[in-house]
Amino acid sequence: MKGFRYRQSGFTLIELMIGLTIGLFILLGVVMVYVSSARSQATSESLARVQESGRFATYMMAREVRQAGYMGSCPGSVNNLLDTSSSHYVEAFFDLDSPIRGWTGSAGALSSHLSDYLRGDVLLITHAARSTNLKAKGATPANAASISFDGDATLAPQGSILLISDTYGCDLFQRANSGNGALARGAGTGGKQPGNVPPKTPWSHDYKDDMEINRLNAMVFYIGEGPGGEPALKQYLVDPALGGGKTPLGIDTVLVEGVEEMRLRFGIDADGDGAVDTGLDGFVAAKDVADWKQVVAVQIALLTISGGNVLAGVEQELYWPFDSNGNSTPDKVIAGDKSMRSVFTTTVSLRNRLP
Repeated sequence: MKGFRYRQSGFTLIELMIGLTIGLFILLGVVMVYVSSARSQATSESLARVQESGRFATYMMAREVRQAGYMGSCPGSVNNLLDTSSSHYVEAFFDLDSPIRGWTGSAGALSSHLSDYLRGDVLLITHAARSTNLKAKGATPANAASISFDGDATLAPQGSILLISDTYGCDLFQRANSGNGALARGAGTGGKQPGNVPPKTPWSHDYKDDMEINRLNAMVFYIGEGPGGEPALKQYLVDPALGGGKTPLGIDTVLVEGVEEMRLRFGIDADGDGAVDTGLDGFVAAKDVADWKQVVAVQIALLTISGGNVLAGVEQELYWPFDSNGNSTPDKVIAGDKSMRSVFTTTVSLRNRLP
């Protein structure tokens, strides 16, 4: 049988070049789809991050602003039994009659407490809405040096600042002893500052066992350094019980990372009707507040940032609702990088200042 001879065949150089060209176009398309998908995902994640940071930050601040000035059942001004002559006594931290204060573009009088302050406005809130869950045991005469109570004093440790109140008045003091059974207000507080006036100074009045026993909350919101040195919304919590020796007053905590700047305006009620005054001077910057007791609302504006070069080739245009001096003219956000940003704004009324 005559054998068959197979002819060898293959691609010509031209066919090979055409095939390579088609393959390169297909590969380029796949790469472009991948890059577009990755960039879209990064943009979505950045958008979600700035939105989550802004919403959570405004929620946290608004919750505390609403409680500013809460004094339990106290019908009037606080009888302050703290040692105001102490070098560690900071009036702004313990003044429940002016429970909200601010500083424009600096840490102002709080500079020594906010060592990592970076930029923007600063907000101080004071209230006594933190319950100790303690119940007074019997009556407390005005000349008594301590208050007998039932319950676990975990939320009222030695050095904590306490407010006792009823419908006749209220007193602010620092707990001098520890343990359960009694809350003493002696001059000694275990080395925690600022201490009290001499214990022979009477309470504002006789108390019955229906008194409220709450713990003072004073906190400062500001833009400081986060864990990686990036800007973050921080809270300086004023609580002498947390410090030892003569360390004054508190600790700082990162509340929300990725908050780059904060601006504040304060609503003024000069005519005493319980509402923000109309006109150009209704909301003003902290530097223009003449009397903090007239503040009934706060406008909070926060600039959040995602980090990362997610907006390459795109210019984001954002505006503050008011400028750094508190004027109502929108102010453009100037950004020198390609990070995604967003501005969040909320207006919060002080519930304890409403009629």
